[in-house]
Amino acid sequence: QAVEKYKAVVPGIKIDSTLKEGFRGFVKKTLPREKVYQIQTPQAFSYELFRIALLGYEKRKNKGKILDDAYLVEMLGKKVKIIPGEVLNLFQLWYNIMRSRGGAVR
Repeated sequence: QAVEKYKAVVPGIKIDSTLKEGFRGFVKKTLPREKVYQIQTPQAFSYELFRIALLGYEKRKNKGKILDDAYLVEMLGKKVKIIPGEVLNLFQLWYNIMRSRGGAVR
């Protein structure tokens, strides 16, 4: 439902921990936790928006590393809606178990 309204949606959990940005092994600054989310999978996008995001990435000269699927949409300058995530994310749990056992994960 949310993806129909916003076109790009990610589940996120507010961060309780203090987060520090580091540089060469030293604290550069403290990040305000009220602005930081732990983003989970699965992430959802309208087909057309994600197709455009993938094509846009392929056309870029300096592609850089893809951090997650939402990053591709962000690179287009599009907004990505954060919806409440789950502390126990079963998809992420399954993914981590499969990776730890050497299973094929796509």
